[in-house]
Amino acid sequence: LTSRKEHRRRMQTFVAFATTAFVSPAPFASKMGLSKVQMHGGKGFGGGEATRDPEPTVYDPSDPKGKQQAIHKAESFADYLARRAGGAPAAPAPAPVYTPPPAAPPAYAAPPAYSPAPAAYSPAPAASAGGSIADTLATMQGPDLYWEDKGPLQDPPKEESDFKEYDTYTMFLSACSQYGIDLTQPGITVFAPGNLAVKQYEAVYGPLSADVCAYHVVKSVVPVASLASGDLSTLQGSKITYRRMYRKDFVDNAFCATPASPPRTSYKGDISAGNGLIHMINEVLTPNPTLS
Repeated sequence: LTSRKEHRRRMQTFVAFATTAFVSPAPFASKMGLSKVQMHGGKGFGGGEATRDPEPTVYDPSDPKGKQQAIHKAESFADYLARRAGGAPAAPAPAPVYTPPPAAPPAYAAPPAYSPAPAAYSPAPAASAGGSIADTLATMQGPDLYWEDKGPLQDPPKEESDFKEYDTYTMFLSACSQYGIDLTQPGITVFAPGNLAVKQYEAVYGPLSADVCAYHVVKSVVPVASLASGDLSTLQGSKITYRRMYRKDFVDNAFCATPASPPRTSYKGDISAGNGLIHMINEVLTPNPTLS
């Protein structure tokens, strides 16, 4: 009896499972109705007009992406049908091209007032042979001088590189005459300091002495090309030291025969006179100098 009851229970369970296997699944319930993103009244998701055919836009032809990003007129349905039937639809109207507004005419500017170009500096020519060294120094133009830092203080102001004047040798000649230094004797070379160099020396060491004046006169004719090998013995008794540094010829601590461009001063050399040569220098020479 127990075996029959157990068999009946198992058969009932089998039938229940078999019945559910042949039941069709419940239909899928769409959740579109739950979506908050809906279209109402012809509006798009963002609330704008839901249209495929907006007005064509104007684009700037100078913008490389302007034509790509512009909205062009869409093809009409009639044109589409004609194209399918093999006909040639009317060409769509091109998108309007951006035309920039005309540029304003340039403001009138008066032409600059005429101002002649400044004359280029030209070094003074070397004195011709004939007069003595004393006569030549009394009449020749010395080193070219410029306004430098004093230029802006002038009225009217001047550029630092504006030419001011040529230096002269009156102070050196006066001291040589005072001490009896003969600049007319034959076969000499004079290293001549201009007035500017003499003033700078006297501001520190006082007036030129006889030894200082005689130290500027070499007892032989020595051109610039022979300064390194020539005898630079002076009337004072000492010998001047020659050095070649910084692409310049130095005698003791002064440089001579050195050309330059404004506003730097040029110092000429090998200026011929009747009894020898003159070399311009930028500072006063002193016997037994401490070479710098």
